[in-house]
This record gives sequence, structure tokens and C-alpha cells, in this order.
Amino acid sequence: VAKKDAKKNEIIVAPEGHPLNFKKNIFLTQEHWISIIPQKKKVHKLHARIRQVGELIPCTLTFNKTKKHWNVTLKKAITGVSAGQAIVLYKKKECLGGMSSGDS
Repeated sequence: VAKKDAKKNEIIVAPEGHPLNFKKNIFLTQEHWISIIPQKKKVHKLHARIRQVGELIPCTLTFNKTKKHWNVTLKKAITGVSAGQAIVLYKKKECLGGMSSGDS
């Protein structure tokens, strides 16, 4: 499953390696900040871990004022990111918090 559209009740399927399976931009839901809440007016250079054993991927964190949610832009696109997938953000070795990915 490459993408879901709950409003249209559609599931889009793509073969392994297809560009639809790769995500680079993710919006966040159900935020749980542990140490500090990042400033909404800044661009934050961090690392993200998606899934408990996923690699640490350089990313930027920005706040979308219009949609009122945080956006994570990964340095490289990865597969396997689905709505509700856990994402943990790090600043160097400090864990900033965990949240869920939204459905894009």
C-alpha cells in the first residue's frame, strides 16, 4: 500500500521500489515533547528515527502556520512510513520527543 485516501475510501498500491512508496515530507500528530518544545518560528536541524530500529536520518523540523502542525523533511526519502507510524526526534544525543506521522 503506497497511499490511503480515507475520504474517498481509496487505497493506492504500487510495486516495490516505486516512487510512491518513498516519503521525504511527513507531518506530525499526537506530539509528545519530552525536554523542550521547539520554537514555531524557527527551522530546526535534527535527526529522526522512524520505527524503533530505524536509522537516524538528518531532517528539518518546521511549523506550518496555515495547517497548524509540525512538518519533518527528511534528508533522504524512505519507505515504510504510514499514518500513525512512530517518529522520535533527536537534537544531537538528546531525545526531544515522540509523535505519530500523519497521513499525507
